[in-house]
Amino acid sequence: MRVFLKKVFVLVLLSAAAPFGQLANAQNYINHDGVNSTPAADAFLVRAGTLAPTAGFNWRYTFTQPASNWFQTSFSDSGWALGRGSFARGGLQPGDASTNIAWPNNQSQLWLRSTFNVSDPALKHSLMFWGRWDDNIRIYINGIEAIHMAPIDPNGSAWASSYRYLGMSQAARDSIVQGVNHIAVHVVDHGGGAHLNLGLVKSYAMANLPITGYYKSNHFLPILNHVKNEMSLYGVSAGSISIALNNGGTPDIFASAGIGYMTKALNTRVPRHAVFRTASLDKPPARSAIRKMVADGIPSPARPGHTLSLNEPVFSIIRAVLLKHGLPTLTGAPSYDIDTITIQEILDHTSGITTSLGLPDQGSILGNIRWIYAQPVESHRGTYAYNNNAHVVLRYLVHLLAFENGYGDYNDYIRDELLSASNDKNFYVAWQDLNNRVNNVGGMREPWYNTEHFFWPGEGIRNVLGGAATTDAYTRYLIHIPNSELWNGGMSGSQAYSRRGTYVDLSGRVRNYAFTLMFNSGFQPRAEQRVVSLVDSAIRSLPCTAWSASGTTCP
Repeated sequence: MRVFLKKVFVLVLLSAAAPFGQLANAQNYINHDGVNSTPAADAFLVRAGTLAPTAGFNWRYTFTQPASNWFQTSFSDSGWALGRGSFARGGLQPGDASTNIAWPNNQSQLWLRSTFNVSDPALKHSLMFWGRWDDNIRIYINGIEAIHMAPIDPNGSAWASSYRYLGMSQAARDSIVQGVNHIAVHVVDHGGGAHLNLGLVKSYAMANLPITGYYKSNHFLPILNHVKNEMSLYGVSAGSISIALNNGGTPDIFASAGIGYMTKALNTRVPRHAVFRTASLDKPPARSAIRKMVADGIPSPARPGHTLSLNEPVFSIIRAVLLKHGLPTLTGAPSYDIDTITIQEILDHTSGITTSLGLPDQGSILGNIRWIYAQPVESHRGTYAYNNNAHVVLRYLVHLLAFENGYGDYNDYIRDELLSASNDKNFYVAWQDLNNRVNNVGGMREPWYNTEHFFWPGEGIRNVLGGAATTDAYTRYLIHIPNSELWNGGMSGSQAYSRRGTYVDLSGRVRNYAFTLMFNSGFQPRAEQRVVSLVDSAIRSLPCTAWSASGTTCP
């Protein structure tokens, strides 16, 4: 345990610049949001962005539903309109062309066809799409589907508010020939602004992302390559993966790798042990921490002489600690109900704490907690409703209780108590700007991640004690902690995914495994869970010999 001065604690609560959860190695954290630098002019095969009207695709296009074979190379589009460049209806963003082909207000779909020339057939290994679209897009190359960006919800959106890379399927890439090639595009708009600005760029770096790390058996290399290929396909430039096994002995990491690049310019590889934002994966450690505090019998600040209980009202505990240290207490509750919300209700997602993502930044973590306290309890209290803001409160509660019991802060408790058995303390606190916590950027990292300053030092505790970690540290947490608070064996954040499971391999041996994936941006709603499921399926299919480095023998 650590000694932590009261005056420092007060500064942590009130100051926007107090040091907190600093990174041990600032070189290794991923501090960009997946919106990469615009490629150099000479990298474009077909221009996008501001030069699309003069050097972009020369499109044949229509807003009227065409025949079902419209994307085939043999289809005749002679009756379609002709125009070069980009299409728009409102909602222009930085980098867009100032002159666009008008997208009519009464049209929701756009079909386009064009051609492009490839002088060197080896270029097909480097080609990527570069562009922006609103809302969903499907692209064909030479009649073969290259990429489809659309959510599972038919009325949902996979729009890109900023320019980004997209890859292409291997079949589409293989179809590219020296000379003339065909491209066909379908864009679907669901209201509001509508947009398409698309080009082709030569980027061997994005089309062939590097893997940096290790694996103990060649059986794991196809799994790493699968993740790499999916990242390239959906334009995700930085990621990390860790796979571990625990057969009752010492848990072991069997594969650990950084994939892609740390920088927007794609010139620095993601190293093993890179630190990523954990998104919603920051919830399980907080949940495990509060359960451990209860199991260890720490005293309750709100009930002198009693130990902490999950059935205690959470805001009573917070208020008791604030009053003890002479800090501004909680005020403005619209009803008595909020004072009766228990820790257990937060764990059960039945608290009724406001689920609004429009939590305005109050300048400090305490200010944000006070804002939440002042909101009405929602009518669904008592029934399950996944709740991010309730876990803001839970992490703050752990933070206060950690200090009260001799630890410096939330981060110290997670490292020194929760992760102590794993011998891997690469867990950190990350900063979020709550003013930007509204309006998901389609297919990309949510806006509240879009800052160059995710981590301490340099920013204050402006928000919710969000998490950051290496994939190794998180996987070791999963494999070491019996109750690691995963839902149905898995947990997904916006750009981070973990799963723990058990299977019987072909030799009859029981394998207890866990893995974690983290990325610097989202794939898109159709793809991210598929990536996780395919990794899980591949692990479950591994033979006994894949795990032989753990000291076991195979028949």
